[in-house]
Amino acid sequence: MKIKIVLLILLAFSILTGCQEGDGDDDYGFAYIYMPQAMVAGGLENNYNVPSGGGESAYNFKVNDGKLNIILGVLRSGKLSDKAFSVDINAFVPSSGVLSAVGGIALPSTIYSLPQILNVPSDKSGESFLLSVDAAALKSEVYDGKKLVLVVEISNPSNFELSETGTSVVVIIDVDRVRAFL
Repeated sequence: MKIKIVLLILLAFSILTGCQEGDGDDDYGFAYIYMPQAMVAGGLENNYNVPSGGGESAYNFKVNDGKLNIILGVLRSGKLSDKAFSVDINAFVPSSGVLSAVGGIALPSTIYSLPQILNVPSDKSGESFLLSVDAAALKSEVYDGKKLVLVVEISNPSNFELSETGTSVVVIIDVDRVRAFL
Protein backbone atom coordinates (compact mmCIF):
# COMPACT_ATOMS: atom_id res chain seq x y z
CA MET A 1 0.00 0.00 0.00
CA LYS A 2 2.86 2.35 0.89
CA ILE A 3 4.48 1.75 -2.51
CA LYS A 4 1.25 2.63 -4.30
CA ILE A 5 0.95 5.92 -2.42
CA VAL A 6 4.59 6.82 -3.14
CA LEU A 7 4.15 5.97 -6.84
CA LEU A 8 0.92 7.98 -6.99
CA ILE A 9 2.64 10.99 -5.41
CA LEU A 10 5.58 10.70 -7.85
CA LEU A 11 3.20 10.43 -10.80
CA ALA A 12 1.24 13.49 -9.67
CA PHE A 13 4.46 15.44 -9.11
CA SER A 14 5.83 14.54 -12.55
CA ILE A 15 2.57 15.56 -14.23
CA LEU A 16 2.48 18.91 -12.45
CA THR A 17 6.12 19.76 -13.14
CA GLY A 18 6.38 18.25 -16.64
CA CYS A 19 4.90 21.19 -18.50
CA GLN A 20 5.85 24.75 -17.88
CA GLU A 21 3.58 27.72 -18.56
CA GLY A 22 3.97 28.84 -22.17
CA ASP A 23 5.51 25.61 -23.52
CA GLY A 24 2.90 25.68 -26.28
CA ASP A 25 4.43 28.91 -27.56
CA ASP A 26 7.88 27.38 -28.08
CA ASP A 27 9.30 26.97 -31.58
CA TYR A 28 8.66 23.61 -33.22
CA GLY A 29 8.69 22.04 -36.66
CA PHE A 30 10.91 22.71 -39.62
CA ALA A 31 10.99 26.05 -41.41
CA TYR A 32 10.50 25.34 -45.08
CA ILE A 33 9.12 27.81 -47.59
CA TYR A 34 6.71 26.61 -50.28
CA MET A 35 3.81 27.67 -52.52
CA PRO A 36 0.50 26.31 -51.21
CA GLN A 37 -0.96 26.31 -54.74
CA ALA A 38 1.58 23.62 -55.67
CA MET A 39 -0.02 21.38 -53.05
CA VAL A 40 -3.62 21.60 -54.30
CA ALA A 41 -3.45 17.98 -55.52
CA GLY A 42 -1.84 16.78 -52.31
CA GLY A 43 1.65 17.24 -53.70
CA LEU A 44 1.09 14.69 -56.48
CA GLU A 45 1.35 17.35 -59.15
CA ASN A 46 1.84 21.10 -59.17
CA ASN A 47 -0.90 22.08 -61.63
CA TYR A 48 -3.00 25.09 -60.60
CA ASN A 49 -6.13 25.45 -62.71
CA VAL A 50 -7.73 28.87 -63.14
CA PRO A 51 -10.60 28.86 -62.38
CA SER A 52 -10.15 26.11 -59.81
CA GLY A 53 -13.61 24.62 -60.10
CA GLY A 54 -17.31 25.26 -60.13
CA GLY A 55 -19.18 27.57 -57.86
CA GLU A 56 -18.46 31.16 -57.00
CA SER A 57 -16.44 30.37 -53.87
CA ALA A 58 -14.02 28.10 -55.78
CA TYR A 59 -12.55 30.83 -57.95
CA ASN A 60 -8.91 31.62 -57.36
CA PHE A 61 -8.80 34.95 -59.16
CA LYS A 62 -10.31 38.41 -59.13
CA VAL A 63 -10.96 40.79 -61.99
CA ASN A 64 -9.94 44.41 -61.28
CA ASP A 65 -8.96 47.35 -63.48
CA GLY A 66 -8.84 45.36 -66.71
CA LYS A 67 -6.70 42.59 -65.21
CA LEU A 68 -7.33 38.95 -64.39
CA ASN A 69 -5.50 38.73 -61.05
CA ILE A 70 -4.61 35.14 -60.21
CA ILE A 71 -3.97 34.63 -56.50
CA LEU A 72 -0.71 32.88 -55.61
CA GLY A 73 1.24 32.78 -52.37
CA VAL A 74 4.12 31.68 -50.22
CA LEU A 75 4.03 29.98 -46.80
CA ARG A 76 6.57 28.98 -44.18
CA SER A 77 5.97 25.71 -42.35
CA GLY A 78 6.57 25.12 -38.64
CA LYS A 79 5.83 27.35 -35.69
CA LEU A 80 8.90 29.47 -35.26
CA SER A 81 9.96 32.73 -33.73
CA ASP A 82 8.84 35.64 -35.79
CA LYS A 83 11.36 36.38 -38.48
CA ALA A 84 10.76 38.20 -41.74
CA PHE A 85 11.82 36.64 -45.02
CA SER A 86 11.67 37.30 -48.74
CA VAL A 87 11.78 35.18 -51.87
CA ASP A 88 12.42 35.89 -55.53
CA ILE A 89 9.54 35.16 -57.91
CA ASN A 90 10.40 33.83 -61.35
CA ALA A 91 8.31 32.88 -64.38
CA PHE A 92 9.26 30.35 -67.03
CA VAL A 93 7.88 29.12 -70.31
CA PRO A 94 6.66 25.55 -69.67
CA SER A 95 8.45 22.69 -71.39
CA SER A 96 6.86 21.12 -74.45
CA GLY A 97 6.08 18.04 -72.33
CA VAL A 98 4.12 20.12 -69.80
CA LEU A 99 2.27 21.99 -72.57
CA SER A 100 1.38 18.72 -74.24
CA ALA A 101 0.26 17.09 -70.97
CA VAL A 102 -2.15 19.92 -70.12
CA GLY A 103 -3.19 20.65 -73.71
CA GLY A 104 -2.13 24.28 -73.58
CA ILE A 105 0.09 26.95 -75.05
CA ALA A 106 2.60 29.20 -73.28
CA LEU A 107 1.24 32.40 -71.74
CA PRO A 108 2.90 35.22 -73.70
CA SER A 109 5.17 37.37 -71.53
CA THR A 110 3.69 40.49 -73.12
CA ILE A 111 0.28 40.03 -71.48
CA TYR A 112 1.15 39.27 -67.84
CA SER A 113 3.09 40.74 -64.93
CA LEU A 114 4.43 39.34 -61.65
CA PRO A 115 6.30 40.93 -58.76
CA GLN A 116 10.00 40.09 -58.73
CA ILE A 117 10.32 39.81 -54.94
CA LEU A 118 7.84 38.95 -52.21
CA ASN A 119 8.50 40.20 -48.68
CA VAL A 120 6.83 38.42 -45.77
CA PRO A 121 6.81 40.46 -42.54
CA SER A 122 7.96 39.01 -39.22
CA ASP A 123 4.41 38.79 -37.82
CA LYS A 124 3.24 36.48 -40.63
CA SER A 125 4.14 33.02 -41.89
CA GLY A 126 3.04 33.73 -45.45
CA GLU A 127 1.87 36.28 -47.96
CA SER A 128 -0.04 36.30 -51.23
CA PHE A 129 0.87 37.88 -54.56
CA LEU A 130 -0.81 38.26 -57.95
CA LEU A 131 -0.12 37.01 -61.43
CA SER A 132 -1.87 39.77 -63.40
CA VAL A 133 -3.00 39.00 -66.95
CA ASP A 134 -4.38 41.59 -69.37
CA ALA A 135 -8.13 40.91 -69.60
CA ALA A 136 -8.47 42.59 -73.01
CA ALA A 137 -5.87 40.24 -74.47
CA LEU A 138 -7.75 37.22 -73.08
CA LYS A 139 -10.87 38.35 -74.96
CA SER A 140 -9.01 38.16 -78.27
CA GLU A 141 -10.10 35.49 -80.79
CA VAL A 142 -6.50 34.27 -80.81
CA TYR A 143 -7.15 32.55 -77.47
CA ASP A 144 -10.56 31.00 -78.25
CA GLY A 145 -10.67 27.50 -76.76
CA LYS A 146 -7.10 27.77 -75.44
CA LYS A 147 -5.45 27.04 -72.14
CA LEU A 148 -2.61 29.43 -71.35
CA VAL A 149 0.19 27.97 -69.24
CA LEU A 150 3.00 29.53 -67.18
CA VAL A 151 5.41 28.10 -64.61
CA VAL A 152 5.83 30.32 -61.52
CA GLU A 153 8.65 29.49 -59.11
CA ILE A 154 10.06 30.87 -55.87
CA SER A 155 13.80 30.95 -55.14
CA ASN A 156 16.57 32.60 -53.14
CA PRO A 157 14.96 32.88 -49.67
CA SER A 158 16.51 35.50 -47.39
CA ASN A 159 15.81 33.35 -44.30
CA PHE A 160 14.85 29.71 -43.81
CA GLU A 161 15.07 27.07 -46.57
CA LEU A 162 12.99 26.19 -49.59
CA SER A 163 10.98 23.00 -49.36
CA GLU A 164 12.19 20.09 -51.50
CA THR A 165 8.80 20.15 -53.27
CA GLY A 166 6.14 22.76 -53.76
CA THR A 167 8.35 25.63 -54.87
CA SER A 168 6.91 25.92 -58.38
CA VAL A 169 3.43 25.81 -59.79
CA VAL A 170 2.09 25.31 -63.31
CA VAL A 171 -0.64 27.93 -63.75
CA ILE A 172 -3.23 26.77 -66.32
CA ILE A 173 -5.71 29.45 -67.40
CA ASP A 174 -8.82 28.09 -69.12
CA VAL A 175 -9.55 31.16 -71.25
CA ASP A 176 -13.11 30.19 -72.20
CA ARG A 177 -14.11 29.68 -68.56
CA VAL A 178 -12.59 32.94 -67.24
CA ARG A 179 -14.06 35.06 -70.05
CA ALA A 180 -17.46 35.00 -68.35
CA PHE A 181 -15.93 37.14 -65.59
CA LEU A 182 -13.96 39.60 -67.71
